[in-house]
Amino acid sequence: MGNDPFAKLFLSMANRRDLNWTDKGILAIITNRMGVNGECWPGVRRLAEDAGVDKATVCRTLKHLVSGGHLLIKNKGSGTRNYYTLPPEKRTQSADTSKDAECTQSTDAVYAERVQKRTQGADTKRKRKEPVKEQELFVDDTGKKPRSKQRKKNIEIDYPEDYIEFYSAYPKKVSKAEGLKAWQEFEPDAELRRKILRTLQWQREEWKDTERKYIPAPGPWLRGRRWEDEPSLGPTILDGAPPVDTAEAFDLILGTHAQKERAHE
Repeated sequence: MGNDPFAKLFLSMANRRDLNWTDKGILAIITNRMGVNGECWPGVRRLAEDAGVDKATVCRTLKHLVSGGHLLIKNKGSGTRNYYTLPPEKRTQSADTSKDAECTQSTDAVYAERVQKRTQGADTKRKRKEPVKEQELFVDDTGKKPRSKQRKKNIEIDYPEDYIEFYSAYPKKVSKAEGLKAWQEFEPDAELRRKILRTLQWQREEWKDTERKYIPAPGPWLRGRRWEDEPSLGPTILDGAPPVDTAEAFDLILGTHAQKERAHE
């Protein structure tokens, strides 16, 4: 009991007005050190260290406790230690308190065990893994443990004919599948498909001297509605007309411009 981190004091002693807190503290320290036989024999120095007071205060407190009938001191010979014990009526309280303490400790132990089981159960639920999906196992040639690997499926894309016609006319052959998504978003009819192909005719001519990285992919071209662009030389003469050779169209525009200049002269 001397190794307990707490010093217990009877409630009947704690509410005594004739005892100060130094008296109550030293009495609690002595009671806590008592063994099964109800005795203990700490020295004055030890009591002073445990209570945080000097030896003179311990001596005065012991006399006060003995005179008040709260403590009995036995001296079994000259130069020997003092043996401390409680009066008979106090011993009964001490025994009852010890039983209550044992019951309390037992209850606390049972409660702690239940809390531990609940915590372990919660951890087990958190650690429970989801059912593993069936996957193909591939064994290395080195003889190591099999590793799980899910084989990717190679899905063939069925491109519609109208998109194939557009993609074949487009000058930059990249991101074919992404371009199909953009094509299906618009679902162009026959008239819009003809306009897209006519626009690509003069745009291919303009992109001849353009670096490849600056030419958009088919998907962004469609989402940007680039078939509504106009040639850099001015309005196109191809709108509403069947497809013609782009070079002839540019020659026609340049020839008309030269005729205007000669007329002004």
